[in-house]
Amino acid sequence: MNTLNPINWVMRLNIRGKLLSSFVLVTALVFVVFGIAFNGMNSMGNSTDFIVDEKLPTLNGVNDLKYRIERMNWLYFTSATSGEVQLLEEARGEHQVINKMLDGFKERLGATEALDAFITAYESMVASGETMASLADQNDVDAMQAERVKFDEKTAALKEQLDGVVLSTQAEMSEAANAAHDSRSTATTTTLIVCLVSAVAAMGLGFIISRNIAHSANKMAWTATQIAQKDLTAFADATAAVANGDLTQSLTFQTKEVAQQSKDEMGDMARAFNQMIAQLHEIGQSFTTMIANMRAAKETEEQLKFETENVLQSIGTPLFVVNKDMIITSANDAALQA
Repeated sequence: MNTLNPINWVMRLNIRGKLLSSFVLVTALVFVVFGIAFNGMNSMGNSTDFIVDEKLPTLNGVNDLKYRIERMNWLYFTSATSGEVQLLEEARGEHQVINKMLDGFKERLGATEALDAFITAYESMVASGETMASLADQNDVDAMQAERVKFDEKTAALKEQLDGVVLSTQAEMSEAANAAHDSRSTATTTTLIVCLVSAVAAMGLGFIISRNIAHSANKMAWTATQIAQKDLTAFADATAAVANGDLTQSLTFQTKEVAQQSKDEMGDMARAFNQMIAQLHEIGQSFTTMIANMRAAKETEEQLKFETENVLQSIGTPLFVVNKDMIITSANDAALQA
């Protein structure tokens, strides 16, 4: 069973259809390239948004939180050792700012076990700082020092948690950046490949179509040349020879029909050429038949003339043959001897 592949299907179209199908193919390939590029850009945009909208604020917030916890630690300790009430108030002010920052983390990231555990540990550190300040007011140095050790341990644990969050956030940002880079590389490579395939396909289809049209045009040009240089020349020579009385001529046109199966305008032209060639062959056959008839008529005339001459010569009475102008065209022997 014969199958109709796309190339054969395109070749069956007329020239306008071939050009339109080429345009549709190129347009489709352009849309494919655009879709791949858009998908790559969208992936890059998602990765960039993830970094800028989520991870970068988180990283900045965590670093700021870490700084404020370290400062609050210093304020609690300094106020406990120096007895300055202003420093204790500043520490409590930092505590309020940190609480607002933690509320912001809850709103942006949602409530999680890790965040709840961090807030609990942070409240425990603040309580330890308040206890240390209270013991300093009571001049209980030993108890204050013991509480200071707990305060520092809790602060160090919080800082360690924050360092873990920073490292995790940086890793996620790096992964997102790598994903964006991979998306860009993939989109770029795929786009280049599709562009190359598109260019090759467009050039290949254009080459096939142009070769098909040029091949058809060349065949018809060659056929027209054959008709002009050989067949019409032979026809003119035979006609001239017959006009000069040569009835031995015969005429056969040599040009063959143009082999063309396409249904485009070139195929229509080829079929018109074939009709003309068929008519030329009919003219050649008619010409040959006409010459044969003329030759037969001449032979009949000569035979009749010969028989008439014999009849005239057999008559003893002088006889003359005249034409319509009364001019003697023939006479028998009796008339010649008279």
